[in-house]
Amino acid sequence: MSKIRRRTIEFVGEVDDQRSITKRWVGKINSDTWRNDAPKTWLIVRVDCECVTAYTRPPVYRIVWWFEYRDKGWDPFTIAYKDQATGERPNGLVGATVIKDIDRYDAVEFTGKFDHE
Repeated sequence: MSKIRRRTIEFVGEVDDQRSITKRWVGKINSDTWRNDAPKTWLIVRVDCECVTAYTRPPVYRIVWWFEYRDKGWDPFTIAYKDQATGERPNGLVGATVIKDIDRYDAVEFTGKFDHE
């Protein structure tokens, strides 16, 4: 069974659009070794932004990053599939099975971005 750890990292910084941070980062995994853990083991599951200076431009936000760690990694994962209409397996299968590796999360570099807690 895979072990999952949760971690939050908080910092204050300027952002142009708090919604774009969520769209850009939630669902991303680390492409590099981060916090001494292997690539693809940390997943960003949530980003919370709270405006702390509403009257400045750009506004300053308190940003909280929510991560989950999975020791087996988040990516790739394996599924079994056989086309019901044709009875054929898709290209890229492993051996003679109906198993194919599929990338689920985009991997991005975390080092330098989340190291200033």
